[in-house]
Amino acid sequence: MRSARTILVVVGCTMMLAGAVGADQTSETRKAISALYRRRTAAFVRKDVDGVFADCTPDCVITTDGKQHSLTQERENLKRMYQAMQDIKSTTTIQQMRVTGNTSIITAIHHASAKLLIPQTRAKKQLVATEVDRETWIKTSKGWREKYNQEMSLQMTLDGKPFKQ
Repeated sequence: MRSARTILVVVGCTMMLAGAVGADQTSETRKAISALYRRRTAAFVRKDVDGVFADCTPDCVITTDGKQHSLTQERENLKRMYQAMQDIKSTTTIQQMRVTGNTSIITAIHHASAKLLIPQTRAKKQLVATEVDRETWIKTSKGWREKYNQEMSLQMTLDGKPFKQ
């Protein structure tokens, strides 16, 4: 009887420790990726295209509106957008994170606002965008890197009115 009780105590402690280790791994991953998001957000505000994509794997795939884009395509899109954007503000929040080994699946909310210069009229309009993405990050020898990004939703307003690209 005593050995059964001892076994139950050992198993219970092992399960508690395993849960704590898993939670610690998620906590450390959250800290690391949150730091990368802060760096990426700062690059976005500075209009630093290379900085925005610095933490992506070379073969990173970005899916928007059901269409897959390479990093090269996304870089070009962002360069074009920057030509019309001023006074950029941006934040990213991790809504959900699941870590399994060297892979982290994240649901992130990206919020950005900027003054948009309309070329035809030279008028400035306020653009506000909120995007929810499902992202896959992998741990590499260089740290965490984004491998896949799927846009789940995008809501934009231009001077407070709904806007689609």
